[in-house]
Amino acid sequence: MRSLQPTLGALTDFEALAGAHNASERQYVLKLEYYNNADVDVRNAGLMALDAKASQREGVWTTESFLQVHGASGITTPDEVAILYYDTAEIAGNFRDANPDILEDVSAFNDAHLTGFAYLIGVVTE
Repeated sequence: MRSLQPTLGALTDFEALAGAHNASERQYVLKLEYYNNADVDVRNAGLMALDAKASQREGVWTTESFLQVHGASGITTPDEVAILYYDTAEIAGNFRDANPDILEDVSAFNDAHLTGFAYLIGVVTE
C-alpha cells in the first residue's frame, strides 16, 4: 500500500531559529493559509503594516518562518504555513486581551486576503 506523505516547499526564516532551550515555555501558533491572490502586492504590504504595528506592543508574537506547502493528505493543500510563537502562553493571552485592535486588524487581513485559514496552537513537550 502506498503511503501519502505531505510534500513541503521552501522555508523562509525571518529571524534566526529560536533556541531549543526555551521551546517548552513558548506557545506556538501554526497558521494554515489559503490565499485568494486578489492582489499579492497589497497582501504583502498589509502583512508588513500589521507586523510593524504589532511590533510596537509589549509581548508581541515572533514570526519564526513561513513554509510553502506543495501537497497534503486529508485536507486541501494550504498555500503556506506561518510559524509564530509567543514567549509563554501567559504572554500570548495577555497580548490578545490587551490588543483587540490588533486582533481586528488580523481579522480584516484574513477577510481581505484569504479564502480559508486555520490556527493550530500548541506547546513543545520534551
